[in-house]
Amino acid sequence: MGDAVLRALESEGIVLDTSVDAAAPAGFSFLGECKSIPGVSRKSLYVWHAPHTHIPLTMQDAERLIIHSSGRSRSLLASERPVPSAVRELLEGNGYEVWSREEIIRILGKAQLSPVDSANEEGDSDEDSTPLFESDSVLAHRIEIRNILETLRIDGITRPILLEVRAWSASATLIADHGETMAGSVVVIENPWTGSFHRMTEQGRPNILMERIEWTGEWSEEDNMRNEVTARLDTRASPSERGTSRASLLQWYRTDQDSLKVNRFRAWVPGWVLTASDTGKTYIIEALTGKIVNQD
Repeated sequence: MGDAVLRALESEGIVLDTSVDAAAPAGFSFLGECKSIPGVSRKSLYVWHAPHTHIPLTMQDAERLIIHSSGRSRSLLASERPVPSAVRELLEGNGYEVWSREEIIRILGKAQLSPVDSANEEGDSDEDSTPLFESDSVLAHRIEIRNILETLRIDGITRPILLEVRAWSASATLIADHGETMAGSVVVIENPWTGSFHRMTEQGRPNILMERIEWTGEWSEEDNMRNEVTARLDTRASPSERGTSRASLLQWYRTDQDSLKVNRFRAWVPGWVLTASDTGKTYIIEALTGKIVNQD
């Protein structure tokens, strides 16, 4: 995805001088310097890259990068590795702008919009843009059962099931500090089996016939759920009126609570019932995380 990072930088008007060299710690590379532009930016921007691995950035990684870049006025890290919130806070507290893998993908997606697409979005901005979601849709599993069994080290017989979750479909107007607005939408999955929330990125499959287990415990309170939805609607993006040569960074677009519209649907995540061969114990496994969520 290294080329994609460069395309994202270019689409944001960040033109790098690659003749500038700087030492980078292990796990990072220095992509170049974006020179100051009179009348636009008085400070140069130094751009660093963390190539893709499945291992999240650690506090030690961030500290090493900060030490190597000390004395530089502004820096941007384009990270293809997961960035935990504590690591982001440390970097941003030391003058870094952090682009996660998701933000890089979002920038590239925005850059691919044609003028016609943009005009259509503006024309539809006043309409209800709540993303469509079919009730009782089934989410795709993320982990194969054979991999889960290898991790759990439990031999037995499995049968597929569906576990009840909730899908919250939301839309709102997002507002930047400088007043520009943009439309935002998201589908958030509330998974009571694991006590987690996540943005739904895949398309749900139609209702299928399979053994189902309904959730009999408590669901999140409405205020808490609105906070979870808002956190996933808020986004950082580039102001649309910025010139292509301007090297300013992404700005926050926050949810206008008065415009927030939320719809709730029942949905299902796949799972398995595992009956251990040696003990006869029965385990319920959730297929998004591979965790045992209940056992008899």
